[in-house]
Amino acid sequence: MLDLSVYKDEDMGELGVADEGEYDIRLVKFMADKQGEVLRYYGEDDENPYFNLLFEIIDHPDADNFKDFSYFVNLPAPGDTPKERKIKLNRINTLGAALGIEFFGGEPIDPLDYNGNVTCSAVLVKTTSEQYGDQNEIKQILIER
Repeated sequence: MLDLSVYKDEDMGELGVADEGEYDIRLVKFMADKQGEVLRYYGEDDENPYFNLLFEIIDHPDADNFKDFSYFVNLPAPGDTPKERKIKLNRINTLGAALGIEFFGGEPIDPLDYNGNVTCSAVLVKTTSEQYGDQNEIKQILIER
């Protein structure tokens, strides 16, 4: 037997998105596949590595009413030009500096150590897609100076 009637008076309103602007955000989790792998690959040749992070807005009066949003991070791939490689590595370096994660420290990191425990500031924009509807997207990660 399944009784969900205890939730009948709970707020079931739709989650929305924040207006464009600068926000403090928290890393909710490193997204993983069904096998628990954080590093994944796309494309027919499985040579395009990436990882995906899920963030939430914090320190905003309506934060509980906003959808979480993802941040897709491509790693260098065999077919990249030197410029594409540099762009990808700089993006990862900026992300790590903002979150306080040493991605290039010589030791593998355990994503579970960071899930829910690190924050940064970012400029967010609104996007819309048929699949996901309205959502926030990170336009720029900000490094505190």
